[in-house]
Amino acid sequence: MFTRPTIVEVLEGVMTSLVQDLGPELQTTQAKIRLQLNQTLLQCVIQRIQQEPQLMVIEHNEMTALYRALADRLRDSQGEAAARIRERGESLGKQADLPAPLAQPELAKAHSNLSAELVKTLGDLDELIRTGDASAADGLQLVRGHLALRSLRDFQALMVNQGALVGRG
Repeated sequence: MFTRPTIVEVLEGVMTSLVQDLGPELQTTQAKIRLQLNQTLLQCVIQRIQQEPQLMVIEHNEMTALYRALADRLRDSQGEAAARIRERGESLGKQADLPAPLAQPELAKAHSNLSAELVKTLGDLDELIRTGDASAADGLQLVRGHLALRSLRDFQALMVNQGALVGRG
């Protein structure tokens, strides 16, 4: 039977080869530490590969909700920046939640689009805040909460899980 290894299995094979084939040949402590560091980096890649699709689906669905909340929060705000934020709420906020799992290219495109627009939204919120718009300050807190949760998930996926950097002895 013909089998094809997954990306994770290929990376695990590289990690095993590093230990079995290269490790015994290393003479200095510094070289051995570098080997361990490279194995740790590969483990981070494995964890990212395993968790990224689900995290992107969750974040996509949270961002569409965020765009709706921002549009609602800034419904009475004046100016072009507020209009742009409300327009994003109308267009991006109406996107349907993505199911899991979703094909990686489709998921990456949807997530990337929403994230790029979030950067523009931050600029618009800043513009409104500089004009003294209190609703924009509230909107910024919504975005900060969303970004804090995303950062926490990234930290957990890359640094805290089994085999990651934090907590290693």
